[in-house]
Amino acid sequence: MSDLMAFYKFLGRFLTGIVLVAFVSIIVVTTFSEADWVQPFCKTMYWIIVATAVSSGIFWLAQKLFPEFFKDIVEQEIVSTVVSEMEVTKKSDVKND
Repeated sequence: MSDLMAFYKFLGRFLTGIVLVAFVSIIVVTTFSEADWVQPFCKTMYWIIVATAVSSGIFWLAQKLFPEFFKDIVEQEIVSTVVSEMEVTKKSDVKND
């Protein structure tokens, strides 16, 4: 199950990166060029952003519709987060003493 969570996190980061690159490329291209290829390029980037948003929505919906499938993963992440926070707190307590 941890492989699924790792993939889910990777997918979220990847889709976020795609959106950021598309936005930045639209801004850069429209700022510095008025060539004929700019409009088709920007339309393509727009549709990439839309497709990424739809993909993110589908994965979010899957997580909401099938919570029992993701339940173990979420609980495992909560436990690992709490454990790591406790370790950080212990380290900071040791430094303060």
